[in-house]
Amino acid sequence: MGAGPSLNLHSTRRRGKQYWLCGHVRDSQLFCVFSDGNVNVVHGACYALSQIVRDLDGAKAVVEAGVLAFLEQLLKSQDTGVRNAGCWLLARLAFHSSTREAVVAIQPCVFNRTFKVSDGIDNVDVVQGACCALSEISRDLGSASAAVEAGVLDFISEMLESKNVMVRKSTSWLLARLAFHSSTRGAVIAVQPCARLVALLGDGNVDVVEGACYALSQLSLDLDGATAVVEAGALRLLVHLLESQNMEVRRYTCWAFGSLAVRSSTRGAVLAVQPCVQLVAFLGDRDVDIIEGACYALSQIARDLDGARAVEQAGVLDFIPELLESQDTGVREHSCWTLAWLASHSLMRGAVIAVQPCALLVTLLRDGNVEVVQGACYALLQISRDPDGAKALGTLNFVTELIESPQVDVRNYTCVLLAHLARYNRLPAPA
Repeated sequence: MGAGPSLNLHSTRRRGKQYWLCGHVRDSQLFCVFSDGNVNVVHGACYALSQIVRDLDGAKAVVEAGVLAFLEQLLKSQDTGVRNAGCWLLARLAFHSSTREAVVAIQPCVFNRTFKVSDGIDNVDVVQGACCALSEISRDLGSASAAVEAGVLDFISEMLESKNVMVRKSTSWLLARLAFHSSTRGAVIAVQPCARLVALLGDGNVDVVEGACYALSQLSLDLDGATAVVEAGALRLLVHLLESQNMEVRRYTCWAFGSLAVRSSTRGAVLAVQPCVQLVAFLGDRDVDIIEGACYALSQIARDLDGARAVEQAGVLDFIPELLESQDTGVREHSCWTLAWLASHSLMRGAVIAVQPCALLVTLLRDGNVEVVQGACYALLQISRDPDGAKALGTLNFVTELIESPQVDVRNYTCVLLAHLARYNRLPAPA
């Protein structure tokens, strides 16, 4: 059987041609060659489909046409090229959230175990493709668990040390996605990847550095992981990565600092490398994701008095009014928590009150995002511990709304806030 008409995939940029491709896929014209005796034909069909599914419409068409029924056959092929193409097809289908569910339903993690049996870590193309596929699939909790159960972590150490850049990159992202889920994070920590990930922070390829940085930020969400990251010497490299020319590296570095500063046992180590000046400088960055990450890191560092002093001395309060009015929900939320943790220390409360944040915080009590409301309420609670702070709050005319909030923490914080106001005779008048 012939391969059929060739498709110039690189010329199919226009939407009309994408629809043309999708129509052919829906008619299953490419699937019939999966049974062809010539592996080059099968490989070509896989490659064609893997290119078509880069586009969401193409991905939907491929799934609707029934390609997933052939997936096990492709991944278990005796031909390296077919296995590799099957992995990339799987990865690109799993990239789209709307088609990932269909991919997850066929439990491909078990199929992808075959790359370890037939290739070990010697065939970098198949390893890279399988790693990318597993990384995309692991965005879903159920598949992340299946990937771990299928033994994907067995070869992690060797893959992190691969001479192939793409294998190192894909492995870092796979670890990051697995560590994102709290239920699989422990399994990742158990294979002790931190020292190798820290080594990759100095990799010559910025994509590898980005992936390693993100993986470390996710591992740091767990106490054992945070401890392992610090003990592996990550902080001395992370502080330099704050000055990286790569925006994504800077962003993930901010989140890594924030995750490491959540716990008192590792917060001191974060403070010791003095990241606050650079983190505060990021608050004026044009990229909102970097601003959010920096704000998150500063809010966590400020939990301790020494950290709060360092954050305040770095000039964080100069940015607060603008941050509280940000269009970005995450920036507003973490700005509230930065103020809250600063004001939780009596020695820092006066500096917080001096920038007059209360009117903006009161406005945020009616924010459409419950996390912002929670942060604003807790910040006002801390500020109201001081008589000048209680006075600065003004009149809270919608306390009843907060007391009736469906969010437990908001109700709790409101009760404590009212107690502070009552202490200084600043309670709102009855309605």
